[in-house]
Amino acid sequence: WFVFFSVAAFVYRIFITFAIAIFVASQYFFIGVLLAIWAVASAFVLPLIALIGYVGWSPRLRRQRPRVIATTAGVAISLFILIFVVPVPAWTNAQGVIWVPEQSAVRVGADGFVTRLIARPGDRVRRGEPLIDTTDPALPPKIRALEARESELLARYQSEIVAQRVRAQITLEQLKAVEADLALSRERAQDLVVRSPGDGVFAVDAPQDLPGRFLKQGTQIGYVIPDAAVTARVVVPQQAVDLVRSRTEGVQVKLAERAAETLTATILREVPHASDRLPSMALSQMGGGDVALDPTQGRDGKSLETLFEFEIALPTAQPTGYGGRVYVRFDHGRESVASQIWRSLRQTFMRHLTI
Repeated sequence: WFVFFSVAAFVYRIFITFAIAIFVASQYFFIGVLLAIWAVASAFVLPLIALIGYVGWSPRLRRQRPRVIATTAGVAISLFILIFVVPVPAWTNAQGVIWVPEQSAVRVGADGFVTRLIARPGDRVRRGEPLIDTTDPALPPKIRALEARESELLARYQSEIVAQRVRAQITLEQLKAVEADLALSRERAQDLVVRSPGDGVFAVDAPQDLPGRFLKQGTQIGYVIPDAAVTARVVVPQQAVDLVRSRTEGVQVKLAERAAETLTATILREVPHASDRLPSMALSQMGGGDVALDPTQGRDGKSLETLFEFEIALPTAQPTGYGGRVYVRFDHGRESVASQIWRSLRQTFMRHLTI
């Protein structure tokens, strides 16, 4: 316990000192840098000098000095090899969301109440195939009334066209207006049947809640997942983007709803511009993610820092929870602990000092 406490206390002290140095450097750069140098010197350099002096010249070690020097040198060489030579795995963690192409979204074509699901979730469907049936109770009576009005105006026009051409012209204009309204109503009646936007697998969340529900025109109720690979959009902070870009040797993914399962993915492309807009609010701290939002424009999904987006292909054809969170690890091979610590410190200073 005492050994663990001493190590933990040392790490905590170093962490607090560097946090203070970064905060001061964000306001007064040179003072913060001097404070960081002092922290390194007081934590590592001065104790090392004191240890060398004690081992090399302390009278208390006169008889055991050769053995102590050999032991100390062995420990020092071992630590040096472990920290500066032995390669260990390096990676970058990021979060993203399951991403489905916009053209794959299933949207309601007209206002109405859902009566039944024609296709079941998981069914393979083709473009134009009916998926969901909805109804508008006011629409059939309106169509019948317009059809009756159309017949009435047509009969009137035919009776007026010979002897009353002026009145016949007025009736014709009324007839054209009714025909246009009738065509629009019939089109709305056809749009009450929600159809597949393409070929693929029908996916919808909570299908049991749809029957009887009122949906407005344009409401998205699901997706038709194409046969192409399902993708995820992953956000990477600016300080880590070069590492992900140039040194990624593998990508591992965990879905939020299947955290025990690790999937292997591949990078398809990088979105060709940096942005402070999140692809989904699920990635923000408000949505359970780790991206801090701009307090002045947080509702618009604007983050405090610049982010880069990568599109990755998932290996499974039918993941659940479209729009849900994914946890991604970009593997960068192996490198020494010292190299990783130095890069982390440099990235931390760059992020907080906006270098």
